[in-house]
Amino acid sequence: MEVFQEADKVVVYLPKHIDSLNALNIEAEIVKAVLPFEGYNICLDATETNYIASSGLGMLLRLEKKLKNKLSVRNVSPEVYETFSLTGFNEIMNIRKKERVISIEGCEVIGKGAYGTVYRLEQDSVVKVFNMGEGSLPYIEQEQKTARKAFIKGIPTAMPFDVVKVGDQYGVVYETIDAHNFSELIIKDPSSLKKLIPLFVDFLHSIHKLEASVGEFPFAKENYLNRIDDLSEILGKDTVSKVRNLIEKMPQDLHLVHGDSHFKNIMLSGNEVKVIDMDTLSMGDPVFEFAPLYTTYVIFYEIDPSNQTQFLGIDKDLAASIFDQTIKAYLKDRPEVLDKALMKIKLLGYLRYLIVAALELKYDDAATKKRIEFAKSEIADLVTKVSDLCLL
Repeated sequence: MEVFQEADKVVVYLPKHIDSLNALNIEAEIVKAVLPFEGYNICLDATETNYIASSGLGMLLRLEKKLKNKLSVRNVSPEVYETFSLTGFNEIMNIRKKERVISIEGCEVIGKGAYGTVYRLEQDSVVKVFNMGEGSLPYIEQEQKTARKAFIKGIPTAMPFDVVKVGDQYGVVYETIDAHNFSELIIKDPSSLKKLIPLFVDFLHSIHKLEASVGEFPFAKENYLNRIDDLSEILGKDTVSKVRNLIEKMPQDLHLVHGDSHFKNIMLSGNEVKVIDMDTLSMGDPVFEFAPLYTTYVIFYEIDPSNQTQFLGIDKDLAASIFDQTIKAYLKDRPEVLDKALMKIKLLGYLRYLIVAALELKYDDAATKKRIEFAKSEIADLVTKVSDLCLL
């Protein structure tokens, strides 16, 4: 039995056929093989496996218990995966189908972010290729689950229908139905912004009216609370405490927010608006929609105009105009709250920038250090002017 060590896990290759005649022997061999690797995650590779009987499923359950929930199965053929699916094993164990291998050579790049790049595969499909190797698989799985739940809730999202392998990276294929993202449309025709802003705002209102149940999606404010203490060295404990108190005071709003609705994630298919990148979908106040937008369209530009132009494909003034027109249109029935709303958005926006730049991407160059100091000063000032963080 072949056994290999890969980073933090041990990989054991399963045989072609697992049934009542060999299941117990295979189980004993696996236990013996992984004995020297106590504490490691154990991955069973089913690349060669074309049949597994009920006795083989029983073997996996026993191994799961013996190995204390550190077991996973990868590279499962569609036929064998169907067995896992029909018996419900894919719900109780970490089981991954063998990914289809595709090439992106010659494909048009239609979006690029910190964690991956989106390519147009065909007229009716795109692929988002993550840049974290196998580390991206949990994010892909979460995004697939969230997209399906969002679709059922009534959010018009491009459905992910296939996980693929692209070289050493992994991606997810979306059906787009000949759609183009808003950024593409604006770059092609800047005057289209006049038409797209009302469509975008109506789309945001439609999402923000939807409600979920507790536990169905994460609370948006938890994404900030889970990271705020990690910023103590940058912001200081006093500022962190003040920001934490403001966030904790916010009610547990069950309405949905996308959380990363910049124009590269908003698609126009005919006259229908759709959204992709569903891994940030959560529940909370609309302020958690606009803070990331402010980070994308204003903060990153004021901190590094050239880099952000490369990411968005538009200049600083157009980016600022997109955010300005969007928030004003969203609050058109409540113009008197605009100034206070902007302070709340900015406070969370700068906080979001620090979480991304200092904690997630861990930039450590001299320029970023200056930008972090700028964000720090803005947060220290805004936290003294804001008494609550709810948008309205």
